[in-house]
Amino acid sequence: MPTFKHGVTIDALLRVLERKEIDEMNFPGGFEPHRAYHGFISKVGERYECDLCKEENRMRWKNVKDAIRHLRKFHFGLADVCKYW
Repeated sequence: MPTFKHGVTIDALLRVLERKEIDEMNFPGGFEPHRAYHGFISKVGERYECDLCKEENRMRWKNVKDAIRHLRKFHFGLADVCKYW
């Protein structure tokens, strides 16, 4: 099942994967994926990094969940908009 089958949304990015999807994706990211956004990151050593960023300029995080804000803002146009400025 494609991640964004019904459009690019936060719900689609955070969607929990089914066991069949995990098995079929042959995920090379170095950890067991559980949510759709895990397909866009990989584990290198003890940290996670964004596979969508240019290799020489990749963002890295200690916790896998820290990737959500980065992916939303810089890759999928789903950042929260400030209504006060």
